[in-house]
Amino acid sequence: MDNEVTIDKTFITKDEFNKMFKIDTEEEQFNNGKFQLKDNSIVKADYLSYGENDLFDYALAVFYNGKLASIQIETSKSQEELEKAFGIKFGDKIEPYKFGYEITFDKMFHESNISIYPNEWQ
Repeated sequence: MDNEVTIDKTFITKDEFNKMFKIDTEEEQFNNGKFQLKDNSIVKADYLSYGENDLFDYALAVFYNGKLASIQIETSKSQEELEKAFGIKFGDKIEPYKFGYEITFDKMFHESNISIYPNEWQ
């Protein structure tokens, strides 16, 4: 990863994210996965798992319309280190979560708004 990243973007694309981090091939991936929201509406988005790297131990990411919508990250890194790596200021989009953080760029994909995740339909 480039340590000279400028923090001025408001979003990160799926392609950009996939260039920085490797998908966890041990986990099932859900491209165009089906999410049921709390209002019972159905939305399709990519629900992908990423394996261990220098920034995090594990991550679950949701990409909607080609952009990172939300991510749960298991990490010991600080918010500042994550912002620098992603090139994005999180502001109020980041919350402590279990062993790391949940970062929500699109409130539709905040965990409190999701009734059923793609991996729960089986």
